Amino acid sequence: MINNSTTAYKKAAELQDQAGDEILKAQWRVNKLSTASVTSYNTLADRKNKLDAQFSPPMTTAQYSALSSSYATLKSDADTYIAASSSAQESVFGVGNVISRASVDGAMAIVSSMTPVSFKTRQSLAKYVPPLVLAAVDLSLLAAALLVFVGAFYYFRGFFRSKLVLSGWALTMLGFVFLLLVGSVGFYSIVMSTEKFTSFTDFMGTVQGADRVAVIVEETGSPAVTGMHACADQIEAQMKAQGKATLKYYINGNGCTSVLPRTVGNNSSAVAYDTKPGLIAANCLDSIPDVPIFDLQYTQTTQAPAFTTVVTKQAIVKGNEAYYGKKQCDIANVLG
Repeated sequence: MINNSTTAYKKAAELQDQAGDEILKAQWRVNKLSTASVTSYNTLADRKNKLDAQFSPPMTTAQYSALSSSYATLKSDADTYIAASSSAQESVFGVGNVISRASVDGAMAIVSSMTPVSFKTRQSLAKYVPPLVLAAVDLSLLAAALLVFVGAFYYFRGFFRSKLVLSGWALTMLGFVFLLLVGSVGFYSIVMSTEKFTSFTDFMGTVQGADRVAVIVEETGSPAVTGMHACADQIEAQMKAQGKATLKYYINGNGCTSVLPRTVGNNSSAVAYDTKPGLIAANCLDSIPDVPIFDLQYTQTTQAPAFTTVVTKQAIVKGNEAYYGKKQCDIANVLG
């Protein structure tokens, strides 16, 4: 029986969308210097294109079921590709990212209890938090080691009458200090480099933990302003479906237009938007709260998005007319 509204059709359409999202995430993970990585991704993309060509409703229930199975397999293979693309180096930096983000978020929480924290505040202060936390940990470990050293020396003072034993104990203490310093320098390097290895999943973790997000549309010199506005609206729609408010800022040269939500009356679920044109861009950006930000930029050649979660919480999207001219831009599509 041919039908375009059956459960089988809806399942196939849903799995098609899910597979498309995973293929897009896989594209962001392609290592262009690796022939194997490029070939594997191209194979996944080719399979997706062939399946999409077969998806031509109305179809029979059996055909929809077959497509559902194929899309599910493709999604699983794309997930495997994404996992395999995470190198050991990225895993190490991933741990550093988690630790850095936790320390920065903790510090920002303390600051926000005293004064509102903006995007600018986080950007200016966050880079100092990880080294300060690391220094505090080092000092604590050194203090504890010194107490152990002095305590052992006092308790076993008879044993330390030998200059050889005393020298060995002192060298042990110095060795511990040296290893601590070397380890701290190495870990500091990892912590300060974590942003280079931040993944979409890391960024989405900050989005899921927030009750609102911001979208910056950088219009200056862009021939794709209409598409960029549409992409911002699509992100807003996806966030609204997840119960999150969206703050939008349109930047053009030194000017800015903000579109900010506000509650209507006593109904917290009813939201209206205040549009304020003619603002100064610098002031506009300085007023953005400490929330995840989608930064939409124009470039002649579309690039894979970059994500940050430590110093700032941003998805930096760089696309051309074709990217923003899609029915739904990629970054909005994967949010659903």
